[in-house]
Amino acid sequence: MAAFRDLALTADNDLQATDDGADLVAVGGVQSIAQAVRIMLRTFQGEWFADLAEGVPYLPDLLQNKATDDQVASVLRGRVLAVPGVTGIASLAIVRSGRVATVSIEVHTDLGALAALVASLEV
Repeated sequence: MAAFRDLALTADNDLQATDDGADLVAVGGVQSIAQAVRIMLRTFQGEWFADLAEGVPYLPDLLQNKATDDQVASVLRGRVLAVPGVTGIASLAIVRSGRVATVSIEVHTDLGALAALVASLEV
């Protein structure tokens, strides 16, 4: 079992500050794992200069080439299972509406708890 600690992010991926704005908020445990999964789901492959293989191959592989939901789910499962602290996937659902894809996922963690999150992407 690993100890996870990170800076907390808001729903808009900004650093979360305390109510008075004086300090940044830290996140740990299951919330940290859920945040790492959310970051991975929102990272397009080739986006990060330091590791172009990092992220999900949304463009053109999954979204522009009209991949089926099953194909997208298969790729996402592999990427999510590679996130440190994730030991399994309890559920995964993909809903597409125009240019927006929403992924709802519930993962098992090595901390013995479930982490649930929703990530929306627009392409």
